[in-house]
Amino acid sequence: MFTVVVADDERVFAEALTGLLETDERLHVLSAVSTAEELDDVVREDVPDVAVVGSTLATGCGSVSAPPWADDEGSTRVLVVAAETRLEEVTAALQAGICGWVSKDATAAELREAVHAVAKGDIHLPATMLTAVLRLLAGRDRGRRERDALATLTSRERDVLGCMVIGLNRAEMSRRLFLSPNTVRTHMQNVLRKLEVHSSLAAAAYARSHGFDGSDWTGPARVVDLRADGRAGSHPAERTVKDGGRWISTMPGRG
Repeated sequence: MFTVVVADDERVFAEALTGLLETDERLHVLSAVSTAEELDDVVREDVPDVAVVGSTLATGCGSVSAPPWADDEGSTRVLVVAAETRLEEVTAALQAGICGWVSKDATAAELREAVHAVAKGDIHLPATMLTAVLRLLAGRDRGRRERDALATLTSRERDVLGCMVIGLNRAEMSRRLFLSPNTVRTHMQNVLRKLEVHSSLAAAAYARSHGFDGSDWTGPARVVDLRADGRAGSHPAERTVKDGGRWISTMPGRG
């Protein structure tokens, strides 16, 4: 037998749900409550298997979220009963720790089935939403992994990726980054491996699709004394900056 607590801000609705669930001899409803505080008290004292919670009580800051105790080992699992089943809201609720979602339009048999599924440790969703929610969750997980892949790049690998994005070849990268061609090749291979792509073009497309377009990247610059480098002008303080193979004078009127 599974134990249940029912919570909804409309006590009449909570008691109606209780009546429906008690027709199943495998379920025992401990109590019906109408506030989050009452729900917390019941859960912490009796630790029921399932809390059937109205979406209004489960809502915090405008979105459905799991109660603090939902993360505890062996804690009460939460099944939300809601008037609406919007895809984004259901998906966000599952990511927040909710274990199931059932519509207020569901039949008594569907409600009891949902409670049993959640009590057994399963995730319960309306059949009409299951595929769409799983697809959305998979897409978000893939996007998160891809963002994490960019974060694994070293600063030099990001420099190389920036060069790929703006279309430089290996020789141009070598001059721009002041690296040997072999070192550039090694960094390029590391970038492709970490991003799990097979070409510079694919790496550039990957980077752009994740907001890394190279537009704010200028590469390293070196300040060189003209006299020491053999490029001295007539002014003793004249210096140049080498950027991408190009010498730029800091003195007015020189390039």
